[in-house]
Amino acid sequence: MKKYSLKRFLELRPRSEKEIRDKLIQKNFKDLEIEEIIANLRQNKIVDDQKFAVWWVEERTTFKPRGNYLIAQELKQKGISQDQIKKVLPNSDLELEMAKNLAENKIKQINARDKYQKKQKLAGYLSRKGFSWDIVSEVLNDIIKT
Repeated sequence: MKKYSLKRFLELRPRSEKEIRDKLIQKNFKDLEIEEIIANLRQNKIVDDQKFAVWWVEERTTFKPRGNYLIAQELKQKGISQDQIKKVLPNSDLELEMAKNLAENKIKQINARDKYQKKQKLAGYLSRKGFSWDIVSEVLNDIIKT
């Protein structure tokens, strides 16, 4: 077996199976070796995509708030199945709360002459953060009174 330690890679943060597989491919491991390593990690409960997805959502809702759309895209890139993604995404109340918190912080930074410009800038910001139009419009109506 090649001299490559996954230990540091796995210690930095939880990893999805796809991330580990991609790293091993990058390090030129053979398919059979990769399958053995993944099976061993699964057996020792070091890799579990469901737990990883839950952890990822908790991190995103706590430290880098994002809307469900963006969180789902990130999880998809990490190799998490659509079914698992649906199970772990925050409910709409939590998503709305995150959007309101982001908007309240951002509104202080927006230099706009009128309410229309403020709404436009805030809507763009929240959309780029992955929030749906339903959430964005509700936040705008709450924060910027017309």
